Amino acid sequence: GNRTPASGGGPPRLGMTPTDPTSVALRELRSVLNKLVPEKLESLTTDAMLLRLPDAPALDKVVALLLATAVANPTHHAVHADFAAGFASGWRGTDDRAAAGPHFTHRLGRACLEKHLQPLHAQK
Repeated sequence: GNRTPASGGGPPRLGMTPTDPTSVALRELRSVLNKLVPEKLESLTTDAMLLRLPDAPALDKVVALLLATAVANPTHHAVHADFAAGFASGWRGTDDRAAAGPHFTHRLGRACLEKHLQPLHAQK
């Protein structure tokens, strides 16, 4: 049917599953991240390299999903870091293929710094 499976990160939703490029890419990435363990790192990183994203806001959503998944799985922080590094080194999933990996790296670094510095800013 047209239901999202319960294992896809939440309860099934009635109606159509969104088919816009960003939603499709996020579903595919969520599926990869749900299986991410050290033994599957290389094959899942390769799978994720096939993701195509339409624009910079979609890339920001990928970064947010990766960070949220890493935080939710504290026993696998290292494998998430290795996944992000491998993804950044080889991913070419935007129209600007040469800059895709560096763009991901920049946005991931910025998101991590903002998250890390947020409590310090709140203390002022």
